[in-house]
Amino acid sequence: MPTFPVDLKTYLGGCARMEQQTFDLGEGLQVQNQTAGGQVIRSGGSARLWHGSLTLVALQHDKAREMHARLHVLRAAGASFYIGDMTHLGGTKTGQFMSIDAATGVFRLKGMTAGHIIKAGDYLAFDYSGRRAFHQFTVGGTVGATGEVGALEVVPPFRAGSAVVDRAVTVGAAKCRAVMVPGATRVGSSNRVATMGLTFDWTQTLRENP
Repeated sequence: MPTFPVDLKTYLGGCARMEQQTFDLGEGLQVQNQTAGGQVIRSGGSARLWHGSLTLVALQHDKAREMHARLHVLRAAGASFYIGDMTHLGGTKTGQFMSIDAATGVFRLKGMTAGHIIKAGDYLAFDYSGRRAFHQFTVGGTVGATGEVGALEVVPPFRAGSAVVDRAVTVGAAKCRAVMVPGATRVGSSNRVATMGLTFDWTQTLRENP
């Protein structure tokens, strides 16, 4: 049995190539009611978690059986894995928090590679208290000659106590910690040549022992 969390791409092996994916952030809102005029009344209260689905390319039957076995392991209680947006091919850079404005959420990073460009849409991840924080840049910037960059913004906002000065971060094609959604794995269908349509849903987890 592997030690969790595992890196999904590494664990599933070279055959785990994307056919289709969804990679989205939950709204953290609930619809409470709708007025006679059509106004939707919404309320917050739930955590904004990342979630998605992944469909793999068609596989030869022996490779599909191997993939099924590995996915069965990930479907068990206590299993978790790191997954990222597979359309982001830009690699990763590391750095540290330099400053965070608690009121606005605007922050600066240090220890970055000079000249590196952080783009809106890139991802930010860091570990704290046994958890993996995962965010997406809405405002980026270019790293200066001293390795510093700001003022940066992300969504969702940092959770209280997670982002602190000097904490190490990963920027770019970062990955979040996730678990399989129970009952949402489809092993695909097979013809005489290949197995296709192998799909599963996942959701971000903030628990140390999911």
